[in-house]
Amino acid sequence: MNLRPGVPPRFPPAVRPPRGPHGEPDAPAEPDGRAELAARIRAAGLRPQVDYTTGEAARILGTSRETVRQMIIRWEPPGVPGRHPDGLFARRLRTHRRIPHEALADWLARNTAYRRDLG
Repeated sequence: MNLRPGVPPRFPPAVRPPRGPHGEPDAPAEPDGRAELAARIRAAGLRPQVDYTTGEAARILGTSRETVRQMIIRWEPPGVPGRHPDGLFARRLRTHRRIPHEALADWLARNTAYRRDLG
């Protein structure tokens, strides 16, 4: 291994960083939930958005609007003792609810009970 100052070390073949098919470094792994959400959005026939309606969130999660509404009601801020893992954060827009993209990704990372095979 090369330990000269100012020269990057050479890795032995067994510990080289992973590379793609053309020699570029592999992309960093996405946080858990984002890849799942992207696949569900494509399967639902929607485009990624900043916020989703309760109907769009229901299509993405494969459940009903009423179930999404109940998940929104169960949401509590992080750090609350006994926090329900099924809670889903949503913003109010007058009388409507909007679920942020990141909130859906976080929910998918926390909950595996609603995951279904998309294939």
